[in-house]
Amino acid sequence: MSDHLSAHPRPPAAAPEYEGANTLIMVGAGAKPGLVVTKPGSMVDVLPTMLDWFDWAEDPVAIGLGRSLLGAGKTIVESHGIETLDSMLTTDVELANKVWAVAAP
Repeated sequence: MSDHLSAHPRPPAAAPEYEGANTLIMVGAGAKPGLVVTKPGSMVDVLPTMLDWFDWAEDPVAIGLGRSLLGAGKTIVESHGIETLDSMLTTDVELANKVWAVAAP
């Protein structure tokens, strides 16, 4: 899992076709070969998705704002759009601190 290409000031030529996309690869017991999830989500959805994948939580799998990308429940990005989520996290410092567990100064 990485979003390092999106943070690079001059992304490689191949990056534009993947703009806004992150990749999460999970292998091991219970692997579902070739599963591609196109459900809109964000980084807050990764942990619930992992718990769901490994069957370590009961449906619906949710943690804070995050929802499993494998479940039927809507993600915050599906409900409000990525632009709204980005705006909320960049303008509401208290919310951003809670989401990313940053200690307030």
